[in-house]
Amino acid sequence: MRSVGQGHMEILGYASDLECLISDEFMKGSRNKLMDEEQDKQIKLIKEEKIKYGGKALNELFNEQENTVYVTFKVGSFKKPKQKIYIVNENEVSDNKCYVNFRAKQSLIEYLDEEKLKDSKLQEFLDKKEFWDEKPCQSVDEIMKNNEDIKDVNFFEVIGKEYDELAFSNIISYVLNEDRELLAKFCLEFAKFQMDSKMAVITRETDENIDIYIKDDKHAIVIENKIKSGVNGKKYDEKMNEEIENQLDKYRDFAKIKDKGAEAREVKCILLVPDHHDILRNDNAKKEVANKEYEIITYKKLFKFFSEYKSEIRFYDEFLRALEFHSTDYQNRAYEIAMRRLQNIIKNN
Repeated sequence: MRSVGQGHMEILGYASDLECLISDEFMKGSRNKLMDEEQDKQIKLIKEEKIKYGGKALNELFNEQENTVYVTFKVGSFKKPKQKIYIVNENEVSDNKCYVNFRAKQSLIEYLDEEKLKDSKLQEFLDKKEFWDEKPCQSVDEIMKNNEDIKDVNFFEVIGKEYDELAFSNIISYVLNEDRELLAKFCLEFAKFQMDSKMAVITRETDENIDIYIKDDKHAIVIENKIKSGVNGKKYDEKMNEEIENQLDKYRDFAKIKDKGAEAREVKCILLVPDHHDILRNDNAKKEVANKEYEIITYKKLFKFFSEYKSEIRFYDEFLRALEFHSTDYQNRAYEIAMRRLQNIIKNN
């Protein structure tokens, strides 16, 4: 499994009939003292069983690194999902989600006894044939081909701003403000109306705290950008003895009612989120956003739109790479780095 958001674990594979290949002495004893002996056993096992990857013995591939366990289990049966399936820690089940009250946080290791396994209906969920690929394993060549598009590090990552909502809102505003032809296409694509792009005003972080506010005399677009944070709900102000409205309500009402000239404008409200945001896996949250008259636009849609347009403004290529970082269904940068290293090792051996 891998964590893809709060309370959501994506199932990557299902192995059964496991045989531990690490000796009991090593598991129960002092691992530091027994490491050399265990590693010798591992290398012998790799040679006898001809355990190879990309034509290279596993220990040769990793240059016989010290203090390394190369193989842990022999698997009798292994399945790989052919669609996205999840274990969730909240009672929000669906055809591709199974509720399990798991406690594991960092290690993602969870042990279920027979009673807990039965209560969770996990085994019944895992036994669904339609979930699993008939060809669970790939050749090295296939894996290499599937990972040809591993993304390079973008500038936002270098300066530690890859999750900074202000930085992304700033650069989106900058791009739209500098290229007015692009702004016109943006409004037509995501708001479905033709804005006067030459006269339109783009405001970053208005007095009402709207992330990006675009308007002309007849139209307005409210963009609330959420990368990691959630949407604030209603709060109770004890001093004023009243409820403080939800931030999405506040921004929408400003554009539709309170702003000068609001009555003459058609308003489009957008909630911009990465494709790995928790809200996309929460059906109730998505309904609440829709009820507030907002459309959820993902970074993948944004990236696709901007990448199909060739702008000459400065930093446009870096802008695209920064958007692409958030256009995946889960945050997989660690996986991508590991795959790039593995590719380099295979190529250099």
